[in-house]
Amino acid sequence: DVHDQNDDVGSEGGEHLPLPPVSYKTLFQFATTRDMANLLLGVIFEACAGAGFPVMIAIFGESIDQLSTACASQETDPLNQLIQFIILGGVMFVLRFASTLCLSLQQKNQIAAYRAAYMKAIVRQDIGWFDVNNPQELSTAFGDALTYIEKGLGFSAWGMLAQNAGTAIAATVIAFMYQPAVAAVSCAFLPVQIYAMMIFMATQASGIKD
Repeated sequence: DVHDQNDDVGSEGGEHLPLPPVSYKTLFQFATTRDMANLLLGVIFEACAGAGFPVMIAIFGESIDQLSTACASQETDPLNQLIQFIILGGVMFVLRFASTLCLSLQQKNQIAAYRAAYMKAIVRQDIGWFDVNNPQELSTAFGDALTYIEKGLGFSAWGMLAQNAGTAIAATVIAFMYQPAVAAVSCAFLPVQIYAMMIFMATQASGIKD
């Protein structure tokens, strides 16, 4: 339903209050099976693309090691390393393109469904409803709301989350493959680092509010 736009929703005494959180079920209420499939594929593709960054760093480290030993042995194969970089870069490009395409498709489809539902809700209102609601302000209010919805459905939310998750998982696996002892110590202190980061973010947020 279309709510009264003249009410100070999200404001009190002229001060703008933060918007209330919504559930994932509410956010994806207009999602079809195809949209959810595109979202899942986009997340998987972006996670695989994010995993390519630690792999690239590992290949670069091996290249540096080979160059350092080549001065003594005069034996190196730079062409092999170059081919690996080209293949990895091409795979990451294809994965990133596929991820952006899938996430954009599901986002645009759901935004179109939101717009259609909003128009239907306005059209079915009684004549008296337009006497207490300014029709010229409805499009502006709905446009502001769509901005938040697009952020929740788009690449900035799901793509970045999948990319960071893929990078973290791949980096952890590679770390245990090369230096398991150092990786184990780093993982042991990981909760302390996360807790310190949470304290820092909470302190920074409280400082901004003040």
